[in-house]
Amino acid sequence: QQVDPDALHAARCQLRQQLALALQPAWRDCLRRHAGSGPYSPDAATAGRRALRNLALGYLMELDDAAGGQQAITLAMQQFEQADNMTDRMAALGCLANRDCPERRQALQAFYAQWQHEPLVVDKWLAVQAASRLPQTLAEVQRLCGRSEEHTSELQSHHDLVCRLLL
Repeated sequence: QQVDPDALHAARCQLRQQLALALQPAWRDCLRRHAGSGPYSPDAATAGRRALRNLALGYLMELDDAAGGQQAITLAMQQFEQADNMTDRMAALGCLANRDCPERRQALQAFYAQWQHEPLVVDKWLAVQAASRLPQTLAEVQRLCGRSEEHTSELQSHHDLVCRLLL
């Protein structure tokens, strides 16, 4: 029996959308209850709250605009802008990378502008875009990997390696 990856992907996306819609009040409550309080801490309990909150945000981002998707985009952008740690910022960026909206481009540009001289963080930026479910993802990653003139010489070989791995 052959496996149809496109059908599996579509089924997974549909299931996530159904869970987002059915559990929307619980996801919103989870975001509210686990909102950041106090400075960043790497302890297990705080990390668990961050993970649960980011999971809830991810499900809310599955909603279409009629069901509250635009509100979820606003929440993701707020989290991206206000995050005091890379976990929350990357979670919000990953959520936005999967939506075709102006906030997506704004967040991706802001992230790159802030971290363009940190190769490992730029890797995360590229990986978030390469993992996007949007139809133009492959073309976008190919375009990004062709922008080598924007990198300083010390970043160039690292950038080339990452692009070869992504493509």
